[in-house]
Amino acid sequence: MKPSAWRYQFDRLRHAVRRRKLRSRIEVEYRKLLETIDPTSFRDRFRTFWDPFAGTRPAKFLDLETWFREAIFRFYLVHADRLEPGARVLDLGSGSGYFLAVCRTHGLDAMGLDLAGEPFYDEMFSFLGLPRQIHRIEPFQPLPELGRDWSLVTAFMTCFDCDERGQPWGSEEWQFLLDDLHPRIGTNGRLVMKLNLNPISGEFYPPAVERTWKQHRGYRTQRFFDYYEFRRREG
Repeated sequence: MKPSAWRYQFDRLRHAVRRRKLRSRIEVEYRKLLETIDPTSFRDRFRTFWDPFAGTRPAKFLDLETWFREAIFRFYLVHADRLEPGARVLDLGSGSGYFLAVCRTHGLDAMGLDLAGEPFYDEMFSFLGLPRQIHRIEPFQPLPELGRDWSLVTAFMTCFDCDERGQPWGSEEWQFLLDDLHPRIGTNGRLVMKLNLNPISGEFYPPAVERTWKQHRGYRTQRFFDYYEFRRREG
């Protein structure tokens, strides 16, 4: 799918309406989340990361006003608020961990999975006291042992699905990952992904990949905007 597609433009409008409806709730939760952070400690700990022209670099996530609000919006958009307290949430490519922080404020058992070695992300996970499994997601390689019965698995602004040349995964790579995740997701559990636009193809995902997703017998699939949801089927 490309951003020029009519269904993308239609969903973009619905997405904006949804965000507007949630605006007051997001603001309340944002203020509560800020209260859990000591501003002096935050400033002292992350002073060296500050970059007024961070662009696409991780330092852009120092803008808590933008990214905390975005994490709260995603929390409601993927219906994580409907999970029971204590439900298990796994975030693939968890970055700075803000979505996990929101999950924690709602009583969910949330954990990230990501690479180590990016100093900003490492420091932020330590500062927020969030759990994280260190692992690189590779084509045709199983995920580490993470337990079972995850109620929600998320992946926002995915980067693992491209090789070092920027070429996106094909159908076989996605088939392997979906097969690997299936037994780890609990009954009626879900995988929800927000995809990045591939600068080479100009697509969020190739048509052949979407066909693979829709035809996978282990999931019922649904697309909305640049998100894709996989709800686990039984049997």
